[in-house]
Amino acid sequence: MVALLHPAPLWKPPRSGEVVLWHGCLQRDADAIVASPTGIDPTNGRWDADFGRGFYTTSFQVQAQQWAWRKHINVATPTAADRPVVIRFTVPRDELAALNSLAFVAAGTRSSDYWSLVQHCRQSDAGKGVLNDHRHPDTGRGGWYDMVSGPVAAFWRQCVAINESDQFSFHTPQGCDVLNRLIPKGPPAFEVIPVGP
Repeated sequence: MVALLHPAPLWKPPRSGEVVLWHGCLQRDADAIVASPTGIDPTNGRWDADFGRGFYTTSFQVQAQQWAWRKHINVATPTAADRPVVIRFTVPRDELAALNSLAFVAAGTRSSDYWSLVQHCRQSDAGKGVLNDHRHPDTGRGGWYDMVSGPVAAFWRQCVAINESDQFSFHTPQGCDVLNRLIPKGPPAFEVIPVGP
């Protein structure tokens, strides 16, 4: 057998049964999620994100840390409540598999399905009452997939994605419930971790 240059941890339980997702935010946002009786609310998300309004996570901790820092530096006069944090969710894969999901693997210039959805969602007219949803065929979902995963757009108008990045966005109460059920369990299922010094 040929030795691996960068061997990954073995694919066996618990690694094979769960995925770690990260969300970058400010301390006050994390506190609000924990304090809320309903937890994460997908309707609090921006309308013009890559996959539309929702709660966004990534499997890359560094990417979530960058999201948190970006939010922090945009605060005019930061307080302790505005310090950057990441939220770690250790999610059972079978719970993600049970969601109505849409997944994109690539975002090259020929990935027309991906770019069609991103451009549709990024050109939101939410202020005019036009909801740029996913038009899930199950009308009981209100037009949204529970979860969408795929690359992150860097320059969506030019069809350019960010290398070594991903996003898992949750758009319905059913999708967010997968994460909300982890909050009362605490570590390692749910944990808020400060970013930086």
